[in-house]
Amino acid sequence: MARILGLDIGEDAVRGVLLRTQLRRTEPVAYLSAPRFPGASPAERADSLREAVQEVLRGCGRPPDGIVADLDGREASMRRLSIPVGAAKRAADIVPFELEPLLPLDAEDAVIDYQPISVVDGELELLAVAAPRARVAERLAELSDAGATPKHLLVGAACLEGLVPFLPQLEEQGPVIVVEIRSDRTEVLMLRAGHAALSRTLGHGLADVAGGHRSALEADLKRSMAAHMGSGAERPTHAYLLGGAALLPGAVEWLGGVLGTETSVPDLPDLPGAVYPDSIHFAHALALAGRAAQKGKRIDLRRGEFAPAKAAGALRAHTALLAVCALSVVLSLGFSVWARYSTLSAEHDRLGAQLGEITERYFDVRTESAARARELLESGAAGADPLPHFDAWDVLDAVSQAIPPDITHDTRRLDIELDDEAHEGQLRVEGTVESIAQRDTIADALAEQECFQEINRGPTSPGTGNVGLNYRLEVDIRCPGEPAPTKNRRGTRTR
Repeated sequence: MARILGLDIGEDAVRGVLLRTQLRRTEPVAYLSAPRFPGASPAERADSLREAVQEVLRGCGRPPDGIVADLDGREASMRRLSIPVGAAKRAADIVPFELEPLLPLDAEDAVIDYQPISVVDGELELLAVAAPRARVAERLAELSDAGATPKHLLVGAACLEGLVPFLPQLEEQGPVIVVEIRSDRTEVLMLRAGHAALSRTLGHGLADVAGGHRSALEADLKRSMAAHMGSGAERPTHAYLLGGAALLPGAVEWLGGVLGTETSVPDLPDLPGAVYPDSIHFAHALALAGRAAQKGKRIDLRRGEFAPAKAAGALRAHTALLAVCALSVVLSLGFSVWARYSTLSAEHDRLGAQLGEITERYFDVRTESAARARELLESGAAGADPLPHFDAWDVLDAVSQAIPPDITHDTRRLDIELDDEAHEGQLRVEGTVESIAQRDTIADALAEQECFQEINRGPTSPGTGNVGLNYRLEVDIRCPGEPAPTKNRRGTRTR
């Protein structure tokens, strides 16, 4: 489970949204905020930012696992590019060359990143950004001095794509537009099927809307819409208003008229720290946190020389603790193996002694070797086999098999005599069938059993009420290879 803090540095306040991620589940936990008093001098502004950031971090309880912040989109250049789908794996090398003619600075002096939009007619559409390297370094230093070194540094309106997991209506197949009017700027994001298709940051904000000087912002919004439509895209099916302007009377209707589409204010989750309508002020922070939780390639200015320190650096700081933990694991493993070996050794000795007793009892040979015991079992002991080769159960099975299913048979008497060694014996069957032919069928079937040597077909008589035929069969039992019959037979009788 990871805890992510989206940190929105505003002119009047620092706002944060704490997000909890676990497997594929993403859940916002709380809204956090602290007022900010910029002051006149750079030192006063730095102190105010540090105090506000620290207050937000204290509200998280334990430190978050990652912080996500952003760079003002006015300080970066955001462009749409298209490259062949086959060159997708080399996009990181191609994008700087494609962007360089469009930038007011050398590509070497910029941090460049991109993210895919969609594939159209064999072309991969990309949203690419270039930010001055010096400004990225300055922003990271500013946040680090405030005690909030970000794991990800996003840029401009593209970060608003992080709202998609929390606002399902943003995933409509048709294009939708998200407009966030902040105190000093306006973020415009065009979404198509939940993916950023156009990102712009405009230099007019809440003061223009609240003060009634909306013409400059209207012109910028219309130019953004024209640029989107000029690329062959469809007109947005819906617009969503965020930021402080969403709470101004008539702002929703005004924006809908400017964009020429239905407009509304989305409902953000109610969490500890703020509920609707105040929760709308935390939309940007929620988007930052949600953006880090999304999978796939995303624009992030923390790359190259600005990439976060590798995990190895953090591991080196805890070398002693890791060594102790590793030693504890090795010792525990060694003790576990020794205990297991001792248990198995004792069990082996016990089973060996038991095997020796069994082999001595049944084969007159004592052995504790499993292989030797198997040889004795397969080859037999030197003495006589204690188990009979053909017993009374075998006789019963043979008689049952000899009576076909289509013969109605009534067994009146069944005698089985076998000697003590089951070498020889006699079977006597008395029953009732429908005809002599059926009796002969049974007798012939018994004759096919190799241990039935001689079959005496005894007398027959009419059945009760002259129904059926009473018969008697006497069978000598002696399996092939057994000794010749003895005159004085001793054995058991089964009836």
